[in-house]
Amino acid sequence: SASRTASISLEAPEPPAAEEEEALSGLVVLDPGHGGSANGAAYGGVAEKDLNLAIASQAARLLEEAGLTVVMTRSDDRDVPLYRRSGLANSLGADLFVSVHCNANVERDDVTGIYTCSYSQGTNGWRLAQLLHQTMRGATGAEDFGMEERPNLAVLRTSLMPAALVECGFMSTASELEKLVQPAYQAQLARGIADGVLAYLAQ
Repeated sequence: SASRTASISLEAPEPPAAEEEEALSGLVVLDPGHGGSANGAAYGGVAEKDLNLAIASQAARLLEEAGLTVVMTRSDDRDVPLYRRSGLANSLGADLFVSVHCNANVERDDVTGIYTCSYSQGTNGWRLAQLLHQTMRGATGAEDFGMEERPNLAVLRTSLMPAALVECGFMSTASELEKLVQPAYQAQLARGIADGVLAYLAQ
């Protein structure tokens, strides 16, 4: 039989990284809200915990591809105590903490949009929330449901690093839930979250 020579790739080598901006590095903790016995919001047979995990998992992959180290507070459907979420980030000395949720409004079924919050204005966490707000809306074209200070939220109050919580849309609004369950839209949300984290770390 004919002998085979090893194929040699003729693709151009990777350009030297020195010409580009220095690669980002850092440790980010992503927190898919709820899990296990805690469903979060539930509409149309969809549990918020599942959407949160799907979106956060994709965001984690994108951030890892960008060179960051990402730790998730859960990577499957399990209970994670509230204080263990920020506690994990604190124990690891993480650079950033982002908690991923989907919203619900029990009084109105027509509200839509991206909402982000942090412990208080004027902090690095607030800047992180601002950037996430911009990049998530940019990636999805979603409406703006605003930003606010949420000093009462345990994961934001107890995080020792800049921390933000994002609400990816309203499950209680049928038209937005229809988007939130679509893998393509989840991918856009994940891209928005990753872009916000990268923008914060690059500043």
